[in-house]
Amino acid sequence: MTRLGRPPSARKELRALLTEMLDDGTGQVAPALAGLRENLVSMPQPTLCRNWLRNNAHARDYLRGLARGDIPLSHEALLDLPSWRTAAHLCDLLMAAGALVAVDRQILLFERCYRSEVKAVADPQDAQALRQVTTWRLLPRMRVRGAPVAAPAVEQTCRPGTAPAATKADAWQPAPTATRQPWRRT
Repeated sequence: MTRLGRPPSARKELRALLTEMLDDGTGQVAPALAGLRENLVSMPQPTLCRNWLRNNAHARDYLRGLARGDIPLSHEALLDLPSWRTAAHLCDLLMAAGALVAVDRQILLFERCYRSEVKAVADPQDAQALRQVTTWRLLPRMRVRGAPVAAPAVEQTCRPGTAPAATKADAWQPAPTATRQPWRRT
């Protein structure tokens, strides 16, 4: 209760909750996650985020782990976590905040599923064949067919030569190919 007898606003309560969760051990919000906190606090309905954080223990644990450095801030590390749905949603939030490089979510989820399937294959030759088909056939086709992904803060597509130098390897997406319609003459 505030001094006027009213409960604190949902936005102030959410800010306090996120400040506590995203503490990097120094009493401050981890610098890489400051944008995430501001995005979540500025939501139109902050009670939804507050309730999600209160009711989802995985989300709380993952945010604390990211802030303290126990969980690396990367797509691969997040998607290897046990609760993949919470991790995928957190990836989306981090990409929107600019803390992670923007990539196609469907490709990330496919890679997660593919890695778990490869681990389940008993025969090493079959596992190698599955890795080769996925690496050289499926993933390149998925990347070409997917729309180019723009970074949240930058209004440019991630193509060779246009991505910032620090994220060029992570953000590369092939340029979209022109679709040819065989029944039309060009």
